[in-house]
Amino acid sequence: MLVVNELTKVDKHKLAKILFFADQKHLARYGRPITSDSYCKMVNGPVPSKIYDAVKGVVNPTKFLSNRELIGKVSVNCNDISPIEKPDMDQLSETDIECLHESISENAPLSFGQLTEKSHGPAWDSARKNGPILFTEIAKEGNASEFVMELIKMNLEAEELLRV
Repeated sequence: MLVVNELTKVDKHKLAKILFFADQKHLARYGRPITSDSYCKMVNGPVPSKIYDAVKGVVNPTKFLSNRELIGKVSVNCNDISPIEKPDMDQLSETDIECLHESISENAPLSFGQLTEKSHGPAWDSARKNGPILFTEIAKEGNASEFVMELIKMNLEAEELLRV
């Protein structure tokens, strides 16, 4: 929501890339993503799966019944997403906001082609077509320190244990 509100209108591709690079920055610096979404390797770069489905849920709420959390918060017209309500800033930490703003300033001016090329890095290369891109690969591409990489691995192991 913050990205959509800051830009007042953003296309789906640009939103996906801004979120990817914000998550990458946050993973590399602090050991956790902002969105907690999983990214899939798509032709034009990484796509946050749940957020993409939530945007589709705004367009077709009957088809995407489980992904309707953005209804009433954004409007979608073809590829363009516009805000309806303000983001809940209490949901974001100071570091989340910092990385989101950095990613917006770095990536909002870029064209579709530039964003696609920029997002086709080693993390994107590491995944199979339409497959998940691992957080460890995203963080490594973002130049995470060894300490942060170990933290990410421990968090992923803990999440896996909790799923059992």
